[in-house]
Amino acid sequence: MPNKRCIPTKANLVNEDNILRDKTLIDLCGVTLFWRSAKGLSKTATMNDLKRMVDCLNLARFQCPILYKTLRMPSIRDTINRPSPASTSPGDSSERPASPRSPTASKRRPPTVTSDSKPYVYLNCGHVHGWHTWRALDDVGDSIRTCPMCRQSSPFVPLQMGLEPAFYIDRRFPTHCFNPCGHMASEKTCRYWCGLRIPNNHDFSLQARCPFCLAIISPTPVRLLFNSDEENGDMWWIELATQLSDELSADGSV
Repeated sequence: MPNKRCIPTKANLVNEDNILRDKTLIDLCGVTLFWRSAKGLSKTATMNDLKRMVDCLNLARFQCPILYKTLRMPSIRDTINRPSPASTSPGDSSERPASPRSPTASKRRPPTVTSDSKPYVYLNCGHVHGWHTWRALDDVGDSIRTCPMCRQSSPFVPLQMGLEPAFYIDRRFPTHCFNPCGHMASEKTCRYWCGLRIPNNHDFSLQARCPFCLAIISPTPVRLLFNSDEENGDMWWIELATQLSDELSADGSV
């Protein structure tokens, strides 16, 4: 993509065409579109895949290594394949969505993620913790804190799942996150966006940005390090990521 929006000349001519290919960036003078082909989308994660990843991660019951509290990612509500109002008759209550106050709806509602169970990540090392009040002697404020596991000074930010499937490059398990926003995705997805420069709306400069929040990101993603009560340490996380990635890949080529 050209680094300036100007009239093409021999000096700034870019070798490009108007043929749409998968992952084509379209610059509309202030708005950048990310075009995906049907074939490309067939190889990426769907919303159901992302929901399954979050549920599987919560079932692993990863913990804060300081407070020993089980951490949870907010569950993704299943908004796909909802019954259409026109597909059910007015008198048919079997297919009608449950009222938010009904007992059925309360049973299906995912567990509430409290403030002390939300995961945070130290961006320099990747260790995942819950929010805690532990500080090193030279820590000042909450912007830069020392990781209790490896003693590296690092920004401490909330960890959250990227929820736009079209921005994913494959269907692998989320093992990395962007720095400094904390949005997590698969390693291939994170490395793709870390190496892709998007034009800035103000000065037209090209910078790598998080596709989920448009924050300027570092060129290298952060590998996440979760802690669990399992005896085999970090191996559970590797086995979980590999197993679920293989299952998702079986539904479509990666």
